[in-house]
Amino acid sequence: AEPEVTVTGNLLLIVLSPATTLELPLSPDEAQKL
Repeated sequence: AEPEVTVTGNLLLIVLSPATTLELPLSPDEAQKL
């Protein structure tokens, strides 16, 4: 199954499973590319 990816402000949230969520901070220039 594809992980659920959510972008909130300058934070990239990747939900791998109900118990596992990666929070990746984005720099402003990276956020503009998404």
